[in-house]
Amino acid sequence: MEAQSKILSGELTVEDYARSLLSRIKDRDSTVKAWAYLDPGRVLSEARKLDAVPEEERGPMHGIAIGVKDVIYTKAGALILGKTTTTEFAATVRGPVTTNPHNSSRTPGGSSSGSGASVGDMQVPISLGTQTGGSTIRPGSYNGIFALKLTWGSHLARSSKELQSHSRHPGPVRKINPRSATPIPHSRRRRRRPLPLLRCKGSQISLPKNRTLAQTHRHIGPGTAAAFELPRELLANHGAIVEEIELPSSFDGLPEAYCIVLHSDGRVAFLPEYRLDKSKLWPSLVAHVDNEHKISRKQQLESWDKIAMLRPRIDEIAGNMWTALHTPVVNVPGFKSVNGMPIGLSLVGPRYRDQHPLQVAEAVGKIFGAEGGWRSQL
Repeated sequence: MEAQSKILSGELTVEDYARSLLSRIKDRDSTVKAWAYLDPGRVLSEARKLDAVPEEERGPMHGIAIGVKDVIYTKAGALILGKTTTTEFAATVRGPVTTNPHNSSRTPGGSSSGSGASVGDMQVPISLGTQTGGSTIRPGSYNGIFALKLTWGSHLARSSKELQSHSRHPGPVRKINPRSATPIPHSRRRRRRPLPLLRCKGSQISLPKNRTLAQTHRHIGPGTAAAFELPRELLANHGAIVEEIELPSSFDGLPEAYCIVLHSDGRVAFLPEYRLDKSKLWPSLVAHVDNEHKISRKQQLESWDKIAMLRPRIDEIAGNMWTALHTPVVNVPGFKSVNGMPIGLSLVGPRYRDQHPLQVAEAVGKIFGAEGGWRSQL
């Protein structure tokens, strides 16, 4: 990242960098409303502490400003700006008054609303969201930024209230490709050798056929439908080998199976709040606990088995479908809707090969950004 490079070289202090971001937030927060908590005095105090850290003791994320739902990353040297907004328990449509930075009359997407809006509005370069269904990838698409969901279980996710512990995962949203600059989320695990730059020419990229789209994206609008067609032409023009794939019939009903698991887990997740005062919960959360959908134990186990059976199948081939299958997903921006709002496409890869979709995102992201049709006016 350019700012971190200047900080490390001594051209820029963390405090001056923080002041520039706080100035942007002050100018735009009354419109975007991305922050649930932000204390400028605390931010500047932490920035001065980071400036005082000796060079040999600085962490790999030294000075990088991020917004998060919970305070993490501090040991890696990041500058935590504050807590971004989210929908209720990151599990309902009831949420903050956060707006889309590209059009304040529209939503930034949820549940990681503030994370997506703050990055899309250039108030912070990186922010952390969480995903159980599409809560990181969706705000990435809506706000015209990159977003990443790693293979489930590859990073610790249990830092806040959970609807599902077996599908929920933290993930970053940022203006540029998550593979570039510092890896996010930062891991203390053994570093692997960086993968070589992937070139579009000669690469084999698969796109879903209509039947698969009908299974995974039942409510897409004309802009998104068009965004599925344009990449074929763009990728082929740049020398990629583009093929269409059709998921086998064993994947039929996967979205329904995932919903059964989601509703079943919600009965347990929100039982404590239900017992305290269910009148304060959003109706959909009450419905989880009341088992409004009449889901039997047999249905729950069958759905679990179906999802588990398909995970190794998708590894060979490759919304909430990808979350259920625990695969890594990268949102790549570059396209636009009929009303000029940004649209992103999801790159999906096999489990535990997270660097591969990041490689592809770096290559095709440049093409989509230059020729996809969407430009930020901010």
